[in-house]
Amino acid sequence: MSQIKPGLKLGILGGGQLARMLALAAHHLGFDPHIYSENNDDPAQQVVSNNHIGSMSDEKELAKFLSKMDVATFESEFLDSDLMSRLSSETKCAIYPSPNNMGKLQYRLTQKMLLDKAKIPTAPWIMVGTKA
Repeated sequence: MSQIKPGLKLGILGGGQLARMLALAAHHLGFDPHIYSENNDDPAQQVVSNNHIGSMSDEKELAKFLSKMDVATFESEFLDSDLMSRLSSETKCAIYPSPNNMGKLQYRLTQKMLLDKAKIPTAPWIMVGTKA
């Protein structure tokens, strides 16, 4: 996607407090936020009219949701990055940040290494390879 325009259907995977804040900001920017989460009473579901309920591991429902979106994002890096990458390709719905980067952030070691490589300040850390 080369340009983000008002009215764009923005899919947000997850329904927690971060998704709620994303949806509220999207409204102010002129986007049409859609929430995909597992429960009707999730915080983000309360601030959008485009509610979609389903499991984060239900490939069929996720594909159905993503195929209706112009672009998507997620509130937690703990989704299945391989599944998200495949569904993004199959549905032609770009997911940002990329599922590949999401996968790198799921593991603290690769996350810290990525932050260091990008020169993004983080708390001091060391890799622990043994219990000793």
